[in-house]
Amino acid sequence: MGIVNLQDTFARGLMYRLHKWFGIIALSGSILHWTTKQFPKWLVKLGLFDGKKPPRPPMQEILTLKDWLATQRHFAEEVGEIAFYVAIVLLVAALIKRIPYRWFAKLHILVVPVYLALVWHTIVLVNFSYWSQPLGWLIIAALLAGIACSLIALFKRIGKPQNATVSALNQNGKLLSLTLNAPKWQGHRAGQFLFITHTRRKPPLYHRLRLAA
Repeated sequence: MGIVNLQDTFARGLMYRLHKWFGIIALSGSILHWTTKQFPKWLVKLGLFDGKKPPRPPMQEILTLKDWLATQRHFAEEVGEIAFYVAIVLLVAALIKRIPYRWFAKLHILVVPVYLALVWHTIVLVNFSYWSQPLGWLIIAALLAGIACSLIALFKRIGKPQNATVSALNQNGKLLSLTLNAPKWQGHRAGQFLFITHTRRKPPLYHRLRLAA
């Protein structure tokens, strides 16, 4: 049996909850962003707004980085919209308790390519002048941090995997009590979370547990 200790010093064992609420905030922000972009289009369709845009200046013979990003604008918008719809499905699925964890774990990892698609969407569509300003530097730092976290998740480097054996098992109705023998366990606090992988079961059983004591 494999176990992953999600104990963390910075968040004092609250990393799982922080992850959940950051996801909810990201979902809410994405919906707000999408709505603000779609609202003018809805007004145009209703005939309440002209919607005509001034002609773009002609491209230079030698493309600069700014010009090249402008050529990618339509594609980045399409990628961002598709990624948004997929993200909605994935994040809502993460909030549904009835989905078995083994399926949720496989589904949730798809957030990684969705995020990377949104990175491309952001790089292309952010006002080019921002990149030379503190706001642009902050965006770059946030994107790089997100890419690093995505790679950590993709290569399954989250937590501290350890092997453990079941030394005692007691079941009282729907309550299952496990006593695990993990020689390298570094301790925990009540309320922290761990993930258990039953490696001898085919297919492997994945489950998230909350530590009671």
